[in-house]
Amino acid sequence: MIIIDANVLLSRIMQRYDERLGIDDLIYEIENCPKVKPKQGRWYDEENYIGTGRTMYFCSECGSASYREVPYCWNCGTKMEGK
Repeated sequence: MIIIDANVLLSRIMQRYDERLGIDDLIYEIENCPKVKPKQGRWYDEENYIGTGRTMYFCSECGSASYREVPYCWNCGTKMEGK
């Protein structure tokens, strides 16, 4: 999977917006946008979360909570590698 920096891509497109970009220009910008290394994180669990009796899982990158361990954080998109 190739991940591009969306902020950089948006900035590059906005800089050229006045030039009336065509589809070929957009494809060029997407293909030449800097690539970023995917973030890899872990789920940290907390049993009996605030007395609810449920286990909550927290993303090591952004701290967002989830009721289950899933392959990617729903909030920041970090790929999870277990606990």
